[in-house]
Parts: sequence; structure tokens; C-alpha cells
Amino acid sequence: MGGLFRSAGAAAGLRPAACHAAPLPALAALLAAVVTACGASAGAPCESSDECAAGLLCRGGVCLPLVPEDADLPDVLPDGEEDGAGDVPGDVPGDDGGAGDAADVPLPPLGTLRPGEVYDPPDPTASGVLGAAGESYALVLWDNGLGIWDSWDVAVSVENGRKASEPRAPDAGAPPARAAIPCLPGRFVDLAARRLPDSPFPVRRDPLPGDTTTFRVIDASGTAMIEVTARLEYIGAGLEIWSDQTHSFTSPGLEVYEGFAGHFERTILPRERTLFHAEPDVDGNGRVTVLVSPTVGELGASGYVNPYDLTTSSYGNHKDMIYLNPPPRWGGAEYQILSCAGVLAHELQHLIRAGAIGIDPSESIYLNEGMSHLAADLAGFGFDNLWFLTEFLDDYVPFTVPRGIDSPRMAASSDWHQDVVMRSAGYFLLRYLFDRLGGATYAPDGGITDAGGLSLLRSQFAGGRFGIAALEWAVGASRRDFIPDWLTAMLLDGRTDAGGTPLPLPPRHRFADPTLDPVTGAQHGVALNAENAYLDWGTVRLENVSPTDLRDFAGRIDAGGVALLMVRPVAPGPVVVRLDVERGADLAARWVRLR
Repeated sequence: MGGLFRSAGAAAGLRPAACHAAPLPALAALLAAVVTACGASAGAPCESSDECAAGLLCRGGVCLPLVPEDADLPDVLPDGEEDGAGDVPGDVPGDDGGAGDAADVPLPPLGTLRPGEVYDPPDPTASGVLGAAGESYALVLWDNGLGIWDSWDVAVSVENGRKASEPRAPDAGAPPARAAIPCLPGRFVDLAARRLPDSPFPVRRDPLPGDTTTFRVIDASGTAMIEVTARLEYIGAGLEIWSDQTHSFTSPGLEVYEGFAGHFERTILPRERTLFHAEPDVDGNGRVTVLVSPTVGELGASGYVNPYDLTTSSYGNHKDMIYLNPPPRWGGAEYQILSCAGVLAHELQHLIRAGAIGIDPSESIYLNEGMSHLAADLAGFGFDNLWFLTEFLDDYVPFTVPRGIDSPRMAASSDWHQDVVMRSAGYFLLRYLFDRLGGATYAPDGGITDAGGLSLLRSQFAGGRFGIAALEWAVGASRRDFIPDWLTAMLLDGRTDAGGTPLPLPPRHRFADPTLDPVTGAQHGVALNAENAYLDWGTVRLENVSPTDLRDFAGRIDAGGVALLMVRPVAPGPVVVRLDVERGADLAARWVRLR
């Protein structure tokens, strides 16, 4: 596969060096020429507005149309739709429209960008492209800082683009829900909760269906343990399924239990051992224990893993356990089986990870979550991922590298939207890196062969590296290289030209084409601006990530955060964006031609 990452010593080859070449001679001559004839047309060079025809104004050394006040600007149509009038540049603070404003700003060395092409300016605070009406660009801004609470003011001014005077007020949003991942007391101070046992916890004998026992589960507050009685419903070579008898619920029945147990034992468990690592097996019985209990749903979760189960802590059951909410009663047995299998595929990665590295305050909650969503995808049961990925595509703003990838000592957000945005971002980034490294191939019998991507997965279980540092080590490149490439892929993957032909994107600016699992039939991977297969029940369409219109940009970027700004020219000539950035920011920029 082309465009793969190189070793750490060759990381610089991943991204073209910033080009300092001067604009094309024709452009330089155009900007430097002095037009003496009155009535110059739109796009003609100028030194003052007196040289432009009626209705035109000299801005940035080019005759451009006069503009209305910002308050009179019409709403911006979605990308790909035209109102026939083009976007009109509004007055912006600090822009005097004087001649030569754009002449000192580096432009792409080849002049114009074609759709799908990118330009990395040497100076993110003053950059531009050669544009024309009907085109659209995304100016990708990202901060390279890792201070989780840092935030920087960024004032934007545009020449030949659009910028309204005031941002729109944000929506109030939905009320927060309970955290999906509990954070029990003592997580960072209880040494017993940070230490795996030296030998397996003793098991007297294998239980039989119908046997009962007690388990400790997390209560609805997420901060205390309660005891429940459970009955064994199923036991196999790799899985035990127990049902909560203390809290009543409608049993899905033995057909459903045996159905998802079969998927787990035949497909999920052997695949995730190959992809990641073996499960810890702290009780030495060779099986994962699943407790089906409505207490899981009271935490706002479909399933969870309590890492204390693998330790000598009193908070745990001393078993390899996954806690599963009873499947929904609608959808029939087939959907219940596949839904439970998907949750188990997700949670098994959490279990394997906790067994491999223990409970460490340095681990990233949302990198862990993103890896579990990727685990479900790679195991062949990631179809339910499709329903939440749109949260990040529609609203990327809550994501930052410190909060979403490099978030030590953080619990999951209790705000549902922010939680899902972080999970979605983690999945998209990990799936992108997995594809970039070469991914994996699937044999007709379901076996997995590494094609380069498994190094990313296994690097998370080596210990000693967490968060963004673990990713940088795995791919042999700095986040300064792969974060902008990932964001570019989120903007460009699946895009077509005006005639509907897919843009010729390099591998680093797209996701690998999805494939169908030879065993489960589920889709591996993701496609943007396209329909994604939801088993044989239909499709879910995923669009590209939505850039922010300049009028809606709040003028602030968090450390490690992202701003994708939509810029639309209205006339031929330079389109220049200048940034007044608060001191302390570590900002970088990239122009991406969308259409």
C-alpha cells in the first residue's frame, strides 16, 4: 500500500516540506503591475480603488466587487450548493483594503490548487491560495500543544473571503447523562488496584448450568459496589454467561445466549488474541465470564469492564469479567445475538488491555475507547459504530488531542455528546493510522494476516507509553505529521469532482476502501461521502467532516484543538487569511481545496 509511514528516523518524508518558492512569474507580474486605465474590471490589478470600474473596490491589489455590511450577508449554503450569487466578502477588523496587502503572503508554488490538493504554508498566521468564485477551501488549523486546560484566542481576517462580525450563539444541547465508564474511588491511590496477581485466583470446579453464585457490581451512582446473585445460563470452552437474579429483567432465552457465545468463542476471542494480546485469565479457567444485568444499563452503558476484577482489590470479583446490559427486546433473536456480540467485541479489548498493562493513571480513557470501537470493527462486529460516528462528523469542536487522545487521570465525560464525539474521533484516528500502516487481510475461513496495521494495535500493550506518545512510537512519526493528514482525510475521503469522478487522492489523504468480513458479513473500515453497509439490513451514510463557516468561528482554539474553516472566494485573485494568535499557541495550518 502506498503512502505508508516510515520509521521514526524518516518521519520527515511523510509530509512535503513547506515550500518557500515565490508565486509564479505571471502572478508576481500581475500583483506588481500598475494599471493606468480607468474602469479596470474585476480581477484586474490595482493600487487604489480609483483605478477600478464602478461597483468595484481595490482590495489586496485586485479589483473586487463592493460588499454589503456583514449584517446583510445571506446564510451560507452547504458545500456543494450554490445560490447563484457567490459568497461576498465582509469588512473585517484590521483590513484597510490597501494595495499590496496580499503581495507579501506566500501562495502555493504551483499557483492554484486542484480539488483534493493541499498546501502547507510556511507561516500559519498569514497564508493564502489563488481562488475564484464557485470554489471552496478548508483552512485546517490545529494546535500542537498538550496542555489540557490551555486555550488561545485566534482573531481571523480575510481578504476575498467571508467573515461576519459576530459568531452565532451555540445551541443549549441535551442534558448530560451518566458516565458510561465508572471511576471508582481509589483508582489512582489503591496499590492493590494497580497490581495484577502473581498467580491465578483459585477455582474449585467448573460450574454447571443452573448453579448460582454472587458477584459484586457497580451501583447506579458509579461510585460503590453492591452484591447480586446470578445463575449460570451457558458454559463453553471460552465463555461463561450468568444472569442477574437480584434485579429482574426479561431473559432473552438460551437461543440468544448460545448465539452470541458462539460468535465470541469462534470468532471474537481468537481474532482479538491475534490482533491485540491474550486475555489475562486471572482465575486460570481459560474462560471469560459475562454477567448479564440491568445494573449495567443504569450506568448508561451497554457493557463495561471493571479492571479491579483482575486485581486483589476488594472492588473486584477476581475473574476475567465483562458486564452486559440485557439486549433490547425489539429486533428479534438475530439482532439481539449480533448486538450482544458487538458489545463483547468492544469490551474484550478493554479486558485484554487491563490485563496487559494494569490500571495506570497515565492511560488515556478515550484512546482506550477508540481502540475498543476499532476492535469491534476488526473482529467483524463493528456495525453499531456507524450510528455514533456522525457526532464527530457534525461537530468536531469538542475534540482535542489532550482530551481525546492524551487524557491521563480523566474519567469519561458525563455529557453524552462530548463523550460520543471523543469516542468517534478516537475510532477515526486509529482506523486511519491502521489503514496507513497497511491494515490486515482476512482469509475465507476468517483468519487474520498482518499487513502492517497490527503493530499499531500491539504497541498499546507494551507498557511504558500512553496516549499520543504511544501512537507516535507505533507509527514512527510525530503528531505534527499525522494529525493534519488525518484531518485532511476526514475532509477529502470519498469526494468527487464536478462530474462525479472520485478525486485522485494519495493514500495519506484517504481511508482504505472498506471490505466485507468473510465470516460475519460486516463491513471492515469506513467510507466517507458514501453509504456504509449495516450488515444486510441496509446502509448508513457518512458525510465528510463539516467545516465551520467563518461567521461561526468562535475565535478561540484549545491546546491540541482543531478548527476547520470554510473559505469561499468571490472573485479571481489571492484569497488571504491572516491570524492574530495569542502568545503561547503552537499553531499550524493547511489549505485543502474541496471543490
